[in-house]
Amino acid sequence: MGSNIIAFARDFWVRSFSESSTRAALVFLRIYVGNFYIITGLNKVGRGDWGLGYQDSVAATVTGAIENENVYGFYKTFLEGVVMPNLEVFTLLVTWGETFLGFAMLFGISVRLAGYLGAFMAFNYALASGRALDLPSFDMSQTLILLTLGLSAAGRSFGVDQYLAKKWPNAKIW
Repeated sequence: MGSNIIAFARDFWVRSFSESSTRAALVFLRIYVGNFYIITGLNKVGRGDWGLGYQDSVAATVTGAIENENVYGFYKTFLEGVVMPNLEVFTLLVTWGETFLGFAMLFGISVRLAGYLGAFMAFNYALASGRALDLPSFDMSQTLILLTLGLSAAGRSFGVDQYLAKKWPNAKIW
């Protein structure tokens, strides 16, 4: 009797969480994240000057982070010494980084690389907010989602990476 229940549970688990359903969930998550980042990135690009119209918002965000007492000391030093003097460069990195991340996720192009770089970007947002180790925070959730998409090679399902992996099977980037 007990072995029948265990066998039923095992079979149910295998059927419910098979490779195809996991891939479908990853495709849904990849497209959802891609849509989010395309919208945010294009809204920033749409402010003019190839995204530099967003520079005032970035400056206000960085200034707020510097004044925030919850921001880690090492990161506050980084913001003051590196980001503020190079605000144009970081504005372009944020604007175009989000836009390209969105397109990469939506179309499944180099999802591993995009996931890792996106996780790095989202983690920096979490550091700037002072909530880098708080899992319920939006930025840390984004970091973990992007890291999961990068580690799982989610672009191989219904994405351009699927064709690239067939053409270059030994390349680990797809």
